[in-house]
Amino acid sequence: VDARWAKKNQEKHYGYKNHVNVDEANKLVQNYAVSDAAVHDSQVFESQIHEKGSRRHPLTDEQKASNRIKSKTRARVEHVFGAQHAMGGHIVRTIGLARAKAKIGMINLVYNMKRLVQLIRRDALAANLRCGYIRRGVSAVA
Repeated sequence: VDARWAKKNQEKHYGYKNHVNVDEANKLVQNYAVSDAAVHDSQVFESQIHEKGSRRHPLTDEQKASNRIKSKTRARVEHVFGAQHAMGGHIVRTIGLARAKAKIGMINLVYNMKRLVQLIRRDALAANLRCGYIRRGVSAVA
């Protein structure tokens, strides 16, 4: 009922969109919003839209540096969507925005829990390496 059509690069999409605010350091979803597919990303959270040059007006060095910073941030956000896609999380078969918000919220929550397990394992492994508990490829962390 609330879903809408959107067209991106000659592809038509129908449904809802997951807008996320991701922590750059840990790649955890801090905040999210769900809208119909027709809503542009820049209308929900602060967008990282690149500046474009043209034939007669090339980008300045400052604009190129700004785009480079935005690219690093966007790559970390796209990692979240890639991981959710691998979990099968891009298909939302619900009717109504309220149900879509609940399903997408659960997808974001499961992603955060999986990511938190990865971060805990990474930190435990780093701590064991510093303390000298890991030798010759034998690990104390399961």
